Amino acid sequence: MTTMAEDVIELIEQTVLKDDDRVTVLKINRPEKANSYNDATIQCLEKEIKKAINDKHTRVIMITGEGNRAFCAGADLNGFASKGFNDALKLKSREVFDLLAASTKLSIALINGAAIGGGLELALACDFRFASPTASFAFPEVAMGLTPAAGGMRRIQPIIGKGRAKEMVLMGRRVSAQEALSTGLITYLGDDFFDHGVKSAMKIANLDQMAVQMAKKNLDFEDDDTARKELEALSQALLYELKRNAK
Repeated sequence: MTTMAEDVIELIEQTVLKDDDRVTVLKINRPEKANSYNDATIQCLEKEIKKAINDKHTRVIMITGEGNRAFCAGADLNGFASKGFNDALKLKSREVFDLLAASTKLSIALINGAAIGGGLELALACDFRFASPTASFAFPEVAMGLTPAAGGMRRIQPIIGKGRAKEMVLMGRRVSAQEALSTGLITYLGDDFFDHGVKSAMKIANLDQMAVQMAKKNLDFEDDDTARKELEALSQALLYELKRNAK
């Protein structure tokens, strides 16, 4: 059964699997923009994530994109021109992705295509990443005079190692789905990635939730790095301001 929240304006689609409200699927629905997000999309995503987190029935949050071209191409470039120092310090995507990552509800990214920039950061905020063979992954921000600033640099290094992380961030290296699987960036690859996600979500939903939450907290504990989060925000804020002043 599929329902569309009236106030989401077709940006985020919420799906209830098999009438089981223990699993919530959020779909970024901007295929004509490679499922990139603008301010309205992020606000909708925040609203739906908060709703799922606060719902006593929901146990797993799944996130995917519309179509097979892109999971999420990151922030819509049309919004960059007006961004300044304070925008980077209070970056909304960082707040939303950190909210998702810190939640006691487990999350699964179902990566149906390219996960680029902020799209990869969204995927990294999830506990699990399952991908289609057509998926690819990249951080193009440095070539644009920016940095990944919504948690990507904090989260990718412990997963794939410092060397590979530097290649992706500093050189903008694009990684195929097969390579992503070999490095642990994703943990499942196949045409049936969505079905695998559903089966995994239902398995998690049937586990003792207190045990799940405690295990997640312990596994994530070492990633709680406030200083790195502040450095991430300040670096992007300075870059925003320099670009704006250069005009």
